[in-house]
Amino acid sequence: MPHLSTSSGDFDDIPQIIVYFIMHFMRNLEAILLQIPITDRHPEYAALFERVAGFWWDDELNEPSGGVSTPPDLGNIKTLYLQGDPEMLQHFETDDCDCDTPDIWGVQARRYWPLYHALTNLTTLEVSADDGVWHNVRPRGPDGKRPAYLQGIKHIYLHDSIACPRNMYQVLRNAPQLQTLYMVPRRDDAFLHGPEEDSEEAHPEALDNALLRRATTLRELDVAWWDCAGYESLIGPQGRLSNLPKMTAMEKLCVQLAVLYGTDQQEMLHRPLVDLLPPNLVELTLEEWWWGDIDDYDYLQEWCGVNQAKHWEAKANYRSTALGIMRGFARSCRERMPRLKRVSFMTRLPWTWKLQGRVDLKSHFGEVAEIFGRQGIEFSVEEIL
Repeated sequence: MPHLSTSSGDFDDIPQIIVYFIMHFMRNLEAILLQIPITDRHPEYAALFERVAGFWWDDELNEPSGGVSTPPDLGNIKTLYLQGDPEMLQHFETDDCDCDTPDIWGVQARRYWPLYHALTNLTTLEVSADDGVWHNVRPRGPDGKRPAYLQGIKHIYLHDSIACPRNMYQVLRNAPQLQTLYMVPRRDDAFLHGPEEDSEEAHPEALDNALLRRATTLRELDVAWWDCAGYESLIGPQGRLSNLPKMTAMEKLCVQLAVLYGTDQQEMLHRPLVDLLPPNLVELTLEEWWWGDIDDYDYLQEWCGVNQAKHWEAKANYRSTALGIMRGFARSCRERMPRLKRVSFMTRLPWTWKLQGRVDLKSHFGEVAEIFGRQGIEFSVEEIL
């Protein structure tokens, strides 16, 4: 491998060469974890790309600057983990952080497309603390178009992500074989990723439009956001994922009620839940999370008994409506969804349902659980904080 020869000025690349050797010669190796910077450019990874992808990499221009070898065979690696630098993450999250923290920070996963391209059998990508930006930066081909840079990847898991619904559109657009899309959100009060508009029409790059592209391939969807108020058009028409009933391949779904019913909560009174969901589901998790209640969530831990009681009383009509939806769904789901086996209901605002010392969360759902049980469907309810 003559292109790996090292001159006296190239010793900084020795760690990358070692990683390359590990990836190339350990033929039973199936997964790689790389710890990634979250705030700045990372030329040390560009040096790794040069060896793995087989060409020199211009980190400033974000494009190859000339081929140097035939790419190696790395087909044994099927899983890639990109982990945001945990020490920097911990530093950012402390109250005494004295550094100049950027408005948007995180793993720049889009810039690692040469690695995805070189790992020819890569099927799973798992990223922690990404910066939420997933547009295609791969150089254009002879036809003037950018090839899909997540080609071949079937499962994407995002942890602590600030990706907005439009970013999820970019993921789905650039991953034509995607089967699993999972995202746990990181709170971002600024939410600097889209237009501040509340439109009844879906944005062209709305998540709802992207889902329709993958109606016959996407099998698992688990996405959530802290707050999309003012950005509903990036989800879909009136803030709804209206194309979910067309997702014929989907078997597992975890979704917030807010993106099922959209901005008009009155729809909860008139639109049966079974009409809003994919027909071939096996597992369904409904997360009760209305973004209008985000201020309540901020002070939930500080509430005294009086405030808890006031909130509980104010939500009486909502509880009645939500329970009516769940009862109706339990009665109708077996006929419409013959494969359904498990249903879960989760709330981030437990004081909507429980009153300390008097009413607990699960006591409201006894009839719902009984109806599901008669249909042979397992039902559970829990709070998440």
